[in-house]
Amino acid sequence: MNNNFTVEIASVPDRENLVAEIWLGDIMVAELSDCNGKAMLEIYPNDKGSRWNVECEEFIGALLLAEKKLAGSGMTHRTATVHQHPYIT
Repeated sequence: MNNNFTVEIASVPDRENLVAEIWLGDIMVAELSDCNGKAMLEIYPNDKGSRWNVECEEFIGALLLAEKKLAGSGMTHRTATVHQHPYIT
C-alpha cells in the first residue's frame, strides 16, 4: 500500500502560528500546530464516514516531516528535536 501523504505549511485564520497540514491525495487528514510550545495534532474524520486505513510507517513519516517543516518555518515557538526517520530526506 502506498498512501502518498503530502505535507504543506499553511497560515490559517484560527491559529496564531503557521500549521503543517497532512494530506492524503486531496483530503486533509490532520493538522499539526504549536500550542504553548507543544506539538498538537488534530486528526480529521474520513469524508466517507469510514475509518482511515493507512500504513503506520508512512503516517509516522508524514507526522515527522510535518514536525520538521513546521520547526523549520521559523514561525513557531516550538524548538523540538526532530527524530530521524527513513521518510524524511
